[in-house]
Amino acid sequence: MFCRKCGTELKDEWQVCPNCGEPVPKDNEENITEQSKEVLNDNKTEKTEHFGDSETQSTCVSDNKKSSKGIIIGVVVALIVIGVAVFFLLGKKDKKIDVPKEDKKIETEVSDFSKQDFEDLVGKTEEDVKKAGLVEKGTSGKFEGLSGNVVVMLGNGQVNYVEISGDATKAPTFHGVSLGMTEEEAGSKLADAYPQTSKETNGIRVYNLETKATVLCGLTDGKVDSIIYRTMDDAELQNYQNSQTQEYIFPDSDKKYLSEDEVRSVDASQLSLGRNEIFARHGYIFKDDSINQYFAGKSWYQGTVPADQFDMDSVLNDFERKNVELIKKVENEVSGTSSQSFIGIEGTYQCGSDDDSGVIGVSIDGNDIYFTIGTHSNPGFLGGIGGSIKGTIENSNTATIDYGAGLIFKMVWKDKGVFVITRTTSSGWDEIDDITDNVEYVNAEYYGVS
Repeated sequence: MFCRKCGTELKDEWQVCPNCGEPVPKDNEENITEQSKEVLNDNKTEKTEHFGDSETQSTCVSDNKKSSKGIIIGVVVALIVIGVAVFFLLGKKDKKIDVPKEDKKIETEVSDFSKQDFEDLVGKTEEDVKKAGLVEKGTSGKFEGLSGNVVVMLGNGQVNYVEISGDATKAPTFHGVSLGMTEEEAGSKLADAYPQTSKETNGIRVYNLETKATVLCGLTDGKVDSIIYRTMDDAELQNYQNSQTQEYIFPDSDKKYLSEDEVRSVDASQLSLGRNEIFARHGYIFKDDSINQYFAGKSWYQGTVPADQFDMDSVLNDFERKNVELIKKVENEVSGTSSQSFIGIEGTYQCGSDDDSGVIGVSIDGNDIYFTIGTHSNPGFLGGIGGSIKGTIENSNTATIDYGAGLIFKMVWKDKGVFVITRTTSSGWDEIDDITDNVEYVNAEYYGVS
């Protein structure tokens, strides 16, 4: 047994410690642990080395107490350090779960789309739409930009709808069409990719039947104020094709060569309209009011080009030019107005012999008829010097010249060598007006034997 105060070894019979006077506890008053015994044994060693020096012994005991406290404090500090380290490690782990910086950029709405053409998004995925700078609204597959003025929607995971409106300086284009563009400019831009058109009250609508797509450009004061692209389902496409069949006599005359059987299957009374609808597709304004009224009733017709400004050679494609020729050939044959049945003969016709008398040259080339109009002193006033005016054989004894600006010359043959010429309005030249105002002309050769 050892003194609990100074560590002096005690005998069982001692009541107090002979070294420090501390009362000696009884065996049943204290339960010393194995660890305490070890500490006391250490103190015993130290006491043995400094026996008889009570001050030194007291100091050793105090140091032992400080050492125990230090260990405890060290353990606590270590636990705190470990806890802080675990906290920061867990914090970094949680940050990895956050959306990457790249995704945050994708979710950021762009404030200016003017450098983008949104036709590039057609058929693309949600990721591409986000990269373009649009933000999803809800979970409906609808993405918006510019405060809802730009809308893109997806169907079956791909972009199938684009709507553009609002500020023209910030809005994207679509197939080169921009807000503020004129109707003519927009139509020209879209024509190559969306060849089919239909008439709209306040806009233009175009179609691409191969891609099953349609574009509607809304108009205000002749300027584009909105652009809507969308795809069509099979049912809508079929309905459109059916309506176009009813709207046209030759629906595909602008995209393929018609066969002669196709042309002959059409009623003879419809052939002229079928031929003229090729010109009507390009906005041709007809001189004949009845023809204008007919095409005005078609949803696709937009009369924009006066007859005297229409350049057939530059406007019509090869399909259209060949089809015009074929329809005209069949038209003449079935109506008995071909050049073969035309009673007029080629040559020079005149209405007198003095210098101011009229002289009209007539030449026939296949189904085409050509004229020059002038006087003896100036025989090539109109269509001269190799530039003959092309006319139209209307029936077996009638030919016309549409000179433009409402001026139409009509020649009606009495027999093969004699015709009477009239005109609808003044030509603007007195010498021409005088010789075309219900004047009879005789073929020079025919006149010589009459």
